[in-house]
Amino acid sequence: MPLSIEKAREEDEAWLFELYRTTMKEYVEKTWGWDEAVQHDGFTNHLGVANFVICLHDNDTAGCFCLKDEGDHLWLHLVLIDPQLQNRGIGRAIMEHIESISSAADKPMRLCTMKVSPATEFYRHLGYIQYKEDEACVYFSKNP
Repeated sequence: MPLSIEKAREEDEAWLFELYRTTMKEYVEKTWGWDEAVQHDGFTNHLGVANFVICLHDNDTAGCFCLKDEGDHLWLHLVLIDPQLQNRGIGRAIMEHIESISSAADKPMRLCTMKVSPATEFYRHLGYIQYKEDEACVYFSKNP
């Protein structure tokens, strides 16, 4: 699937947060409860627009991901796909791109998902191995 990527810019922040709200609110609400101000603050200050990459499919914004280098591994904070474009292979194409970054860096990929999220099965299907679980989340890892 042809996918192009571009680094997110400060002016993308509103779109990125709206995509986050649209795709994640249901799961965050079920897991911890949704507080708009807390979510926006965490999104802006913890993740930071500079760590996002926007993914385009057919020249339209299709989604994004937030990936950080943590020294001995890469941590995938989020993959968000526009709901109207889900189940078309875009998430898999984004993960292939991210895994190529992991391979080039020769660092394992780590991530976590909320237990209530369908992404949990998606990552298992892609070969990610669960290494930890807590009350709310499942943690996965995959070597390059």
